[in-house]
Amino acid sequence: MLIDTTRLCEKKTHLSITDFETALIDVMIQNDLTPPPRFTYDKFVNFRSKEHGCKRKCCAYIANFKFKSAYLKCWRRKIEIKWRYGNKTYGALSTYEKKQIKKLLIENKKKEEIEFQRKRKIDIELLHLSKPAIAHLYIKQKRIIPYGAYELEDSLYIPLFDIKSKFMCCQEITKNFYGNGFFKKFTNRSKGGMHVIGTLDSSTEHVLICEGWATGCTIYKATQMTTICAFTCHNIVNVVEAVKRNYPRSKIIICADNDLYGEKNIGTDTAYDLSKKYNIDYIYPDFTSLPLTTKPTDFNDLFLLSDLNYVRQQISNQISNH
Repeated sequence: MLIDTTRLCEKKTHLSITDFETALIDVMIQNDLTPPPRFTYDKFVNFRSKEHGCKRKCCAYIANFKFKSAYLKCWRRKIEIKWRYGNKTYGALSTYEKKQIKKLLIENKKKEEIEFQRKRKIDIELLHLSKPAIAHLYIKQKRIIPYGAYELEDSLYIPLFDIKSKFMCCQEITKNFYGNGFFKKFTNRSKGGMHVIGTLDSSTEHVLICEGWATGCTIYKATQMTTICAFTCHNIVNVVEAVKRNYPRSKIIICADNDLYGEKNIGTDTAYDLSKKYNIDYIYPDFTSLPLTTKPTDFNDLFLLSDLNYVRQQISNQISNH
């Protein structure tokens, strides 16, 4: 339950669940959160506000009808709302209710950590059963050396570690047999996780940070510079912060995706914002001189459309211009 006490809501009111949910939906819409098709009560529910740029389930709510209250949050956009239903206005939660919600959040974190460690043990056992990747279809299509990857049956596994080299989870890649392409998913919590190709220590001069693993394999093969795969655009900031905190002498360069074909170029936009915030450089692939039949975005796409020397030259020229 959201609030486990009989000292609250002494004044009884007749409120239908429909009225409560209507008011809650109104609050969510006003704060740019997408209401779910139906509400689940007394437990944390993660959801996605797709219309407002949330690509993953970075939003959450917990609602309690008995005490006419809810807690809403979006981690990506830093939205946090502690709300209670009022007759005509939305009243604030009491101090006691806020303490109960805080207590619930702490308990939820503990449960998440227990589940994280349980899945982590399963992933470690899975990697022990796997063998170093050699002939997976994804490797052949991307024409890469599979640095640090493993394969088991039809699945390719790329391990993710934190900045202290502690194993976190895997990215699993499987063939989409109902169409072209591949399915990619994380086997556990991946925030802050990374896959390092090359040597990362206090003597590392340059650190190149990119999104995808195949992109990282291509960049490392072309440059022989330490390359870190962050796997998602939104995780790059976590990797940048970790590297700057632990290896302050290393020069960080973001190798951004050039997302030309979306509503926004989220790859270069994110890299630009991070370059200003952390005083680092960024580069991105340029496809303007190449004949295109697809919609390329990253340095692996550039490699598939040209060759390794072309990729090496682009990266070298852009780095030297900074």
